[in-house]
Amino acid sequence: MQCFHGDEGLTELLGQVQSLITILPDTAATQHILNAERLAQLPQGASVINPGRGSLIDEQALLEALGSSNQQGHLRGALLDVFHEEPLPSDHPLWQHPRVIVTPHMAAPTPLNDAIDQVISYLHAFESGEKLSTINPEAGY
Repeated sequence: MQCFHGDEGLTELLGQVQSLITILPDTAATQHILNAERLAQLPQGASVINPGRGSLIDEQALLEALGSSNQQGHLRGALLDVFHEEPLPSDHPLWQHPRVIVTPHMAAPTPLNDAIDQVISYLHAFESGEKLSTINPEAGY
């Protein structure tokens, strides 16, 4: 197994994969991390799967990499669960593209009792002045 990191690692990884799955957080550093230049680094016929965040992919660059209904592009296809604009507008070209599969954005139903318990524990911690550690502002998520 190989481990890739940083911009150089991403470049090396992109040149080797047939299917790229993106599950990065939405930060300033990850917005449009898959732009035209990076999509072009994927091998001919590769696919992109994005269950992560809609901001990770430059959707126009993805459409161009996929080609049109009449002409095959660089990429074989895309499976997309999230988009820059949610919900994806009904007239967006991704809905009609022959090499794009759009899936409903729902990982799983939220267990109601667990969610209520978590909210109550955060409220108690907040009221008692405890520091809440649900996000890391420096990391952006």
